Amino acid sequence: VETYRVGIIGCGRIASKMEDQSDEHPISIAGAFDALPNTEIVAACNRGSEGLSTFGKKWDVDNLYHDYQKMLNKEDLDIICVATHPPLHPAMVVAAAESGAKGVFCEKPMALSLGDCDRMIKACEENRTKLLIN
Repeated sequence: VETYRVGIIGCGRIASKMEDQSDEHPISIAGAFDALPNTEIVAACNRGSEGLSTFGKKWDVDNLYHDYQKMLNKEDLDIICVATHPPLHPAMVVAAAESGAKGVFCEKPMALSLGDCDRMIKACEENRTKLLIN
């Protein structure tokens, strides 16, 4: 069984911190990927150092970045999760698709304009990247 390498952009509440509220089922993005037998979180990116460090320790992730472009350029990722503020989604999803990812998971809202949504979809189609919006 293939193991999919996961990179998470944005290490805040929905990506990780919500997990502190649950003791039964995963409720965060990292918790869900951690619970799957064929995924491994291998890299994470966050602008804030404290949040990034906490995320790395909690989920045993060593490859930590403050710049998502550096993460995408350096890591060989199969799945990229975008869990940042909505205005940042379009550029990050396009970059993730262009990096060669097999899939991109983007938190809602997808974007703040229809034009940005179209650009994200087009980039994923052109790069044969599956796009999932939560």
